[in-house]
Amino acid sequence: MNDLIFDFVRARQIDSFQKLRFLLFLHQHPDLIGTSQQFAEQLYLGDVLLLDRIIRELQKVGLVACVDNRCRLHDQPEIRSCLQFLARAFEDPTARQTILDQVKNRPVIDNDQLDHTFCYGTPHPEVPPEPVEGAVEGCEVL
Repeated sequence: MNDLIFDFVRARQIDSFQKLRFLLFLHQHPDLIGTSQQFAEQLYLGDVLLLDRIIRELQKVGLVACVDNRCRLHDQPEIRSCLQFLARAFEDPTARQTILDQVKNRPVIDNDQLDHTFCYGTPHPEVPPEPVEGAVEGCEVL
C-alpha cells in the first residue's frame, strides 16, 4: 500500500471505521439514493444519529451529495476513481489492516492545517500549486 491512500483518507477526513464502511458501501452502490435511516438499516448500523453526522461530514468534504435528506455518493469521476483505489487496497488483508490502523489512530487535524487536496495532488485554488510525487491526474480540490 502506498501514501496515496493515506493522503486520501487524511484529506477527506475519514476518521472512523463506520465512515470508511459507509463510503465503501456507497462506492459499491454508486446509484443508491437514500436517507440516513435507510442506509443505517442496510448497513446494520443501529445508530441513525451517528450516520446523520457521518453523512454531514462527508457532505462537507464533497464525497456525498444530499437533497431533501436523500443522499448519494457524489457523482464525479474523480471521486469514483479515488474510492476505487481505496476499495482495491481494502481487499488486501494487510493493506486493510494498515488502513484501519490509520483510521483508528488518525490525529484530529483542524481543517485549516490540511493540505487541501482532494486526493493526490490537485491543489486548492487558494494554495499555490506544487508538484506532488505520485499524483493522480484528475483529482479535484476540496
